[in-house]
Amino acid sequence: MAYRGRWVAQDGDEVLFDADSPEAVLGWLRRHGRSARVWLVPSSPSETGSMLSAP
Repeated sequence: MAYRGRWVAQDGDEVLFDADSPEAVLGWLRRHGRSARVWLVPSSPSETGSMLSAP
C-alpha cells in the first residue's frame, strides 16, 4: 500500500495529501482551504482494528 505508515487527508475516496505527521497534513489543508478526514494508515496488518482488548 502506497500510504502505509503515513498520515493522510481523505475526502471520500480521494486521498488529498499525505505526510509523516498530522500537523503537516493539517497545515496543507489550511493552506489550500480544504477540509477532510485525517488519519494514520496502519503500517502493518497487526496495527489494524481496535486498540481495546476484551478480557
